Amino acid sequence: MRRFLSLFMCIMVMAVMFAVACHAAPVIFRFDSKEACNAFISGTNGMEGVFDQELGYYKMVNTIHDPSISHSFKTSGFNTSDLPFVRCSFRIISGLKSEMPKGQFFFATNNGIGMGNPGTYTMFPLENTTNWQEVIVDMRTIKDSAWNGNILTFRYDPVQAAEGDVYTILLESIGFFATEEEAKSQKLPENTFANVPVIPETIVTPEAAPETEEGDAGPMIFTFNSEDICKSFVKAVTNMEAGFDDSYGFLKVTNKNHDPNFTHPFKDEAFDAAKYPVVRYRFKIVGGLSDPMPVGQFFFTNDAGAKMGEAGTFANFKIKSTSDWQDIVMDMTKISSSAWKGKITSFRVDPVQATDGAVYTILIESIGFFPDMKSATEDGTSDL
Repeated sequence: MRRFLSLFMCIMVMAVMFAVACHAAPVIFRFDSKEACNAFISGTNGMEGVFDQELGYYKMVNTIHDPSISHSFKTSGFNTSDLPFVRCSFRIISGLKSEMPKGQFFFATNNGIGMGNPGTYTMFPLENTTNWQEVIVDMRTIKDSAWNGNILTFRYDPVQAAEGDVYTILLESIGFFATEEEAKSQKLPENTFANVPVIPETIVTPEAAPETEEGDAGPMIFTFNSEDICKSFVKAVTNMEAGFDDSYGFLKVTNKNHDPNFTHPFKDEAFDAAKYPVVRYRFKIVGGLSDPMPVGQFFFTNDAGAKMGEAGTFANFKIKSTSDWQDIVMDMTKISSSAWKGKITSFRVDPVQATDGAVYTILIESIGFFPDMKSATEDGTSDL
């Protein structure tokens, strides 16, 4: 009997050792030299990135709200089922807020599902600290996860910056692991240089724009209470279903992806930004309410050449966790480095920056452009 138990124990130990040995080896990219950074980074967007010799790592500074770096694996991509855990280690060295935004991972494999489609991205939280931190994500847990097949492309969005916010982030490594234990076994670098003090987020209440003189044009309001008005205003619909809803009597939008939006090109109707500095957006959440809610965004272009997404051409707004009607009223001239000048040639609304897998249904009553804050706020939402 003892022989049998000893033999059984030996077999079990060998089985465990064999199982461990059969794990795919981790694939780790470290950003501790200029050569290593250049080898990994096949594309960047919305950021300044360079290997910093003094700090010893890849340094990223966002120039727009949605910076990213990507790596194309070409023919060397691994089987994602072998390495389901992604670990990223980084350090925020400037731009800290009391409430930090999120970062994102995107990917594409040879399964034919394009990057940005459901199941090909996930968000992760950033800690409010200047110490090194790590994020470990089991990519199989993404809703409708497309983490299967061989990896082709991986994209890292270090931060989803609010309008005007600038972050400086050091990237130490991105790795792919067979188990969570392997990912957690990686060590973070020492916090060897002085921390940057935490700067609390400051909420600035916009000042009223100058009152218009008698005889100036009144507010320009688009009220979405008919199918014709909805069709004439809502153009270039992306990642969402949008249309007039008879039962509600307003424009109804439902996101199909994390970044839904629609744009109105003003064309011959381009208006003077100085006459209409204030935007009011009136809406109601009727499906998918969460607490906290993600943010929404405004984007615009002008006839002076400002391109949508450049600094000064977009602003984030906070959405309340309520099913009541709510207004966003914003003086666009108060945006950092504001490009609200000349004539406004197009205006885009991103109703909600949805987290991975979340679906929201939103009614939009109106979008208006006003000469001042007073005229934008004098009528409330209580009668809707």
